[in-house]
Amino acid sequence: MPQGWIHIVAGQVPHCNLLVAGISCKDLSRANSKHSNKKALLRTAGSPGGTVATYRAFLEYLAYQAPETFIVENSDAMADESSSDDSNINIFLVDARERGYEAQPVIVDCQDYGAPARRKRIYIYGIKVVSASGLDVWGGFWSDLRLPCPSLGKQVGLTLSKLCN
Repeated sequence: MPQGWIHIVAGQVPHCNLLVAGISCKDLSRANSKHSNKKALLRTAGSPGGTVATYRAFLEYLAYQAPETFIVENSDAMADESSSDDSNINIFLVDARERGYEAQPVIVDCQDYGAPARRKRIYIYGIKVVSASGLDVWGGFWSDLRLPCPSLGKQVGLTLSKLCN
């Protein structure tokens, strides 16, 4: 069993078709003033709040069990400086691609869905790619995605360029 799995459970983690995971956000959160240099955090040897350890355990699970899809949740600060190659979101997308996944992030403000406070979160959806020979994995899915937004009384269209720039 991969070494980082002790972070998930003490024992064998079974295969699943859809992995829903959260990576510790302590070291990425803007609310944590103790850690000012968060750029490329996911490439560091470790982090005091467990972000790097839980991220590596997630990657090990992808490599070892290869679920067909995954959804990961974290602080929207993960997408800070997204235009930079060494931003945390770009590191995540590259690491997922190296394990055979195409992934797409979406940022959602929970306040728009009834939460009593503003809380932006990033959700990353990944699909295992069987063959990448010119295949458009998303097929327009993200360009047409519309989420109901009760507090605004309308549906909100989401695209990567609107969310991560």
